[in-house]
Amino acid sequence: MKKFPVICPEGTIVVICQWFKPEHDAVDFVIRNPNISDRENARLTYGTQLVAPINSKCVAINDFGTMQELGNGVDIEWMEGGYYWRLHFWHTVYNKVKLGDQVTKGQVVGLMGNTGACLPKPTPERPYDGTHCHMRLSRYVKDPWGGNINIVSLDPCKYFDINNPYQGSDSSVVVDLEPIKWAFDKLGITSIYQKLLYFFNNIFS
Repeated sequence: MKKFPVICPEGTIVVICQWFKPEHDAVDFVIRNPNISDRENARLTYGTQLVAPINSKCVAINDFGTMQELGNGVDIEWMEGGYYWRLHFWHTVYNKVKLGDQVTKGQVVGLMGNTGACLPKPTPERPYDGTHCHMRLSRYVKDPWGGNINIVSLDPCKYFDINNPYQGSDSSVVVDLEPIKWAFDKLGITSIYQKLLYFFNNIFS
């Protein structure tokens, strides 16, 4: 099995909050430190780095903020065992790659967040609520015209080892811009917030 595609700071573990099943063809996960409160864990999870589990290519970028159910997201694709594989990370607060980028194994592709429809819904008083990653894994072949056919959704936890994530120091966003984010989301200008977040995250982290 490959490593679970998230960087966990020391003392944290990956926790699945919704498992793969027919009506939910993905897994939702967070990171948790068992020694702190749920509210502190939500803040810890926010901005956690999501990584590519294998050399791949960014084939889709979503930048919808709160305007669509799945929010922001990144899709990466690779070829393995005669199939194409595609991994989706949704509800990101910021995407660290661009469409068409070649991505190396272990490279950060996005930061976990709570864009889109997340429960519990974030509020000004609890701006980190609902933070998680919705991760979907699919396998397919391509037809002669380059279209994806015979698409099968697979349980990510059968391919990525939940007990073996990538390890790192505190991987979350270091500058607290959440009050700005909430206001920008409500105004429908999340992309401006993301640019601020990218600036602060790269300057101070």
